[in-house]
Amino acid sequence: MSSFLEKIKNKINNSATSWKVRFQDARFSGVSRASASKEILVIKIDSIGDYILFRNFLKSIKESKKFKNYRITLLGNVWYKEFAEAFDRDVVDEFIWVDLHQLKKISTFNSLAKKFHASGFEYVVSPSYSPAIEDVRLLYLCGARNKVFHKGNDLNVKACLREKYTSDAYAIETGHRLDFEFYRYRDFFQKFLNEKPRVTDSRIAIPISDSKTVLICPGANSLLRKWPAPMFAELIDQIHDAYAGYSFFIVGSSSDWETADQIINKCISKNISNQCGKQNLVDLTKLVASCGLFISNDTGPYHIAMALKKKAVCISNGNNYQRFTPYPPELDRQSVTVLSDKVETLMMDAASIAISQSHLSQEKMSDIPVEKVFKAVKKLLP
Repeated sequence: MSSFLEKIKNKINNSATSWKVRFQDARFSGVSRASASKEILVIKIDSIGDYILFRNFLKSIKESKKFKNYRITLLGNVWYKEFAEAFDRDVVDEFIWVDLHQLKKISTFNSLAKKFHASGFEYVVSPSYSPAIEDVRLLYLCGARNKVFHKGNDLNVKACLREKYTSDAYAIETGHRLDFEFYRYRDFFQKFLNEKPRVTDSRIAIPISDSKTVLICPGANSLLRKWPAPMFAELIDQIHDAYAGYSFFIVGSSSDWETADQIINKCISKNISNQCGKQNLVDLTKLVASCGLFISNDTGPYHIAMALKKKAVCISNGNNYQRFTPYPPELDRQSVTVLSDKVETLMMDAASIAISQSHLSQEKMSDIPVEKVFKAVKKLLP
């Protein structure tokens, strides 16, 4: 067994070494490095939910004593391009967008290397608590004089790989407490900036109103986090029967279109519209800002609803419990997170919460009954 484990370890190390050699080529071959200037690169290539919880700290960088005269470049995930360019252009001087699928190609890294070195970044910061392998490779690639990263957990990347790629970077540690993600960002930036950020929540500053519209978001980035379509249909019918005058819009990406159609076909109610794939994130944000209630799985648009202080119901299997859902009371007084009875019992134990924050939950979403979700709705609707 020890021989087998040693082979696996060597394979990982050899793979990392191979990438590092190829990155050395990307970093230094045929690339003239600009002299370091007052430029800071922020790497944030994870999903929209993470970005929503992080984004207001960009203003903290801009207003800090340490970086008030610096230009900020955001290296972001193309998934939230429209959103960031619409709402964060006042604090970000330049955007660089990457497609995570393209980051598997060395040619993409070569192209980014030329851009990084031409820019001459003085600081590069990677604040993600659970970085992907692409995060640490980009940090290694950037060639900046000062590299800073969040010494979080190893959920998405092997510790030995992260150590190899961050050997010339400075680690900021915020501990492994069972903290809500927003507070992890706050603690990280307090140490990075050497001052307390004035950010108090993840608020999106756009006009907000309430209409008799219920938005349903049935998608998620994992099947394990999707509540079944027939149960959404039954919930819609119960809301329709109990609350007169409400219209229903099913929202999400184009990949959610089929699920939305399944929901509509199983509904008795007919005032339902399939809007999946019809809006970009900016349009969706404005739609959420005007709704009366938002119901979703544990997914990115839920965090948009929370940033807009909307009444919201999140249906969750307990994945990353207390890290992303539910929001702590001081950040939220208008939402309910619904779990199965089994998961509710498990989450009374701190050890189980710790496991939920470091492993993907395997609990079944179908174990959450419609009546329990409808009970949450009744707490929020007048």
